[in-house]
Amino acid sequence: LILAAATPPLTGANLSTGSACVPFTGGTIPVNPSCVGAFAANAVSARLWQTCVLLSNGNVNCYGDAPYILDGGFGTAIAVSAGYHHTCALLSTGNVDCYGLNNFGQAEDYMGGNAIAVSAGGYHTCVLLSTGNVHCYGNGESGRTMDYIGGNAIAVSAGASHTCVLLSTHNVDCYGNNWNGQDADYAGGNAVAVSAG
Repeated sequence: LILAAATPPLTGANLSTGSACVPFTGGTIPVNPSCVGAFAANAVSARLWQTCVLLSNGNVNCYGDAPYILDGGFGTAIAVSAGYHHTCALLSTGNVDCYGLNNFGQAEDYMGGNAIAVSAGGYHTCVLLSTGNVHCYGNGESGRTMDYIGGNAIAVSAGASHTCVLLSTHNVDCYGNNWNGQDADYAGGNAVAVSAG
């Protein structure tokens, strides 16, 4: 995967041969992932069946399991998170735009205007709010979509079947499926990031 910016941006793409690329602005899944280089990549998110790249122009370019992914952002995306079969983009408006498989409601948009981060999980999505709370939706099996309302969340990670929230106390609160102890809380007081697999 080539993530370097092309100068100037390439035009006249032939996606079947990858001989040139055009900037992707939504709705097209590239055959050749190296075509992402038409704009500088700012962030990447990969999950089970797909990879999504946040481009410097505020668009999102995804590729992989074609029936469930689309490009999005349309110039206002500031973060991206790829779930199993859905993708969510945090927009500069404080809303979240999700698309893809929506069999449990996991690809519903969040329109509250106060989102500061998003994490797409297996079949659920969690949004970190400016209030320090977390709103989750989608497949609620085992409590994975339980909202966190403590007011001190600073990061969230939605895993395959559980959710973990990093708190301002540098502890981690996890909930959801606990088949292998994955939703155990961390109380060491020195956590600086969280990632639920």
